[in-house]
Amino acid sequence: MGKDNPSENAEIGVICPACGHEEKKRVAWVRKHVQLECVNCGFIIDTESRNSRSPHSRH
Repeated sequence: MGKDNPSENAEIGVICPACGHEEKKRVAWVRKHVQLECVNCGFIIDTESRNSRSPHSRH
């Protein structure tokens, strides 16, 4: 497990449930953090919630 996993560098969209803003974060970042503050409205997003992740990882 010493090698980097390419999927950890993939980006996913984290969607704010309050305002709908989507922020792109790397999978590795999302795995290490449980919350993200929406840059659009300041809402604290629970990154462990499936409801906050976009099914589309490429834009």
